[in-house]
Amino acid sequence: GAAESAWPVPVGARRGAYRLRLVDREIRPDAPAQELEYLEGLDSGAFSVGDFRVPLMQASLDPKESRWIAPASAGFDIAVGYLNGGGAKNLPVKLRAQLEPRFNVDFDDYPDYDFARRKDSDAGTEEGESIPLAAEPVKLDATGAGRARLDKLPKPAMPHRLRLEMEYADPSGEIQTVSRTTPWWPAGVVLGLKRERWTRAGQNQTLRFLAVDPDGKPAAHVPVEANFILRQTLGHRVRLAGGFYGYHSETRDLPLAARCAGKTDAKGQFACAARAAQGGAVLVAAVAPDQEGRPART
Repeated sequence: GAAESAWPVPVGARRGAYRLRLVDREIRPDAPAQELEYLEGLDSGAFSVGDFRVPLMQASLDPKESRWIAPASAGFDIAVGYLNGGGAKNLPVKLRAQLEPRFNVDFDDYPDYDFARRKDSDAGTEEGESIPLAAEPVKLDATGAGRARLDKLPKPAMPHRLRLEMEYADPSGEIQTVSRTTPWWPAGVVLGLKRERWTRAGQNQTLRFLAVDPDGKPAAHVPVEANFILRQTLGHRVRLAGGFYGYHSETRDLPLAARCAGKTDAKGQFACAARAAQGGAVLVAAVAPDQEGRPART
């Protein structure tokens, strides 16, 4: 069967999330909340109660570039206007900016490749923290528009996202914010390594690299150079106080003499072979510079 019920939300109702539960017993209107909280029943829905304010203004952040490739500075066109028409004349706004690490770089046409993969170590992931940037406050002009400029940008080695956030006060005194993110690349090429299976120690392992531009299109004739590190994790038993025993492990990184270098073909591909005489994980550190010499790493 089906039934319909309505609940007029009291003006003084507490704001937050509510759950609907069907129970097979009668509930008194004056029943304490503690008694109702643990009643067994069937969860049938949820809703939330909150205050809704009609927005009075709208803002926009438009980057001068759709993506950034290791820029020394970055510019944004900013604007704030009233919904009923007209710009926010001479409105002061605050700006905040940061470079946020981009941990997963994927291209739909190449699902088997890991692009711009960061190094992992006991200290954490390479360039795994956001980088705050200096951003000066801006006073909009008579039309409610202005230009934000970020200067002296750092040059991290791995892909990031450039986030700019603008804060302003609306006519009622409420603080409003709007933000925009755009891709940030360290070079005009992105280097990827194809995922391969395990191999035995002493056997050759074919490594397949792929260079693409930030749009995911193959980049031909790109120099690629790869070096190798053998990572071994060793463990041994140690005697503890009181006659007990525990285990201690340590990780060693041993550079290998093998290296490979070459250029990508018309499809953006380059392959080479590596071999490790001892067992362990072989780490690949590859670099591919773009036409301006800016390095892309993986």
